[in-house]
Amino acid sequence: MASNMVGKLQRLVSSVKQELNTQIELEELRKAKQEFESAASQFKDDLKDIGGNTQNDLNEISDGLKPWERLPEQRTPADFGVDEHGNPLPQTEKRANRGNRIRRQRTARRPRFDHGPRRRQCLRCGQSMA
Repeated sequence: MASNMVGKLQRLVSSVKQELNTQIELEELRKAKQEFESAASQFKDDLKDIGGNTQNDLNEISDGLKPWERLPEQRTPADFGVDEHGNPLPQTEKRANRGNRIRRQRTARRPRFDHGPRRRQCLRCGQSMA
């Protein structure tokens, strides 16, 4: 009978130890959860602050203009040399002469080559070689 009591006592002690360990682990998990939640809350607040600062900077850069006020000037088909149907515009006299003048300048600048037999020169002394 004494051995039964000792066995029951040992089981009781081990179950109490196990319960204490479980309680300690739960408490540690609760603390970790609180730390994680506070870090997440701090991170969220930091992001809100950064977003607000960025928005303020963007507003300063844009000079308070609304997006549709910042659009570039609208161009017309005439700016691209076509009418509203996409057909090329007739060239005026100035435009036609301008193109000819440019072509004449290009041809005047081109060097004229003699396509006769080439003569080689010695690199050392510069004499003509056959």
